[in-house]
Amino acid sequence: MKPRIITACTPDYRQYATRLARSCQRFGLELDLYPLSDAGSWVANCAQKPEVIFKAMIASDRPVVWLDADAEVMQEPTLLYETSLEFAIHRRTNHLGFGSGTVYFGKAALGLVALWCQLQRRNPEWWDQKALRVAWEELDAHAMAPSTMWLPPEYLQKIDEPEGAVILHHQASRFHNR
Repeated sequence: MKPRIITACTPDYRQYATRLARSCQRFGLELDLYPLSDAGSWVANCAQKPEVIFKAMIASDRPVVWLDADAEVMQEPTLLYETSLEFAIHRRTNHLGFGSGTVYFGKAALGLVALWCQLQRRNPEWWDQKALRVAWEELDAHAMAPSTMWLPPEYLQKIDEPEGAVILHHQASRFHNR
C-alpha cells in the first residue's frame, strides 16, 4: 500500500513544494501540502513539523511519510510501501542524530509523534530532528518505541551526492536559513 506523502512549507519554500508535487505525481503518490506561516526563523519553521505530522496521522487511514518540501522523489520508494512498518527514518552514521527529511509513520507511531510534539513545544530552540531523536530514545528506553527500520542513505540523499537517490533533498535551507 502506498502511504500518504505529507509536507509543509512557508511561502518562500513554495517553489520547492511544487517540484515535490510533480515528482510525487510521476510515481502515483498522493501529496498533502500544509501551508505554514513564517515563524520567524528556519528552526522555528521546522519546529512546526511534528504538529503537522500529528494532524495528518489523525486524518489519514493510511501510513504517512513526511518529506521536506525541498525533497524530490527520483525513484519508486518501494521500501515505504511495506505495510508492516511502524516507523522508518535515516539514522546518521555517527548514530547521534536522525535525518528527519524523510520519515515513515505507521499508526503505531502516533505515541512517538505525540511525545515529539510535547518535546518540541517545551524546547522550541531544538532542531526538530533532535526532539524526534530524544522522543524515540525515551520510548526506546522503556521498550515502548515503535518497531523501527533505519532507512538507507538513498532515502535521504543530499543534493551534493545525487547518484542513486530515491529521495533527493535539495537542502534549500542553505539559501533560506536565517
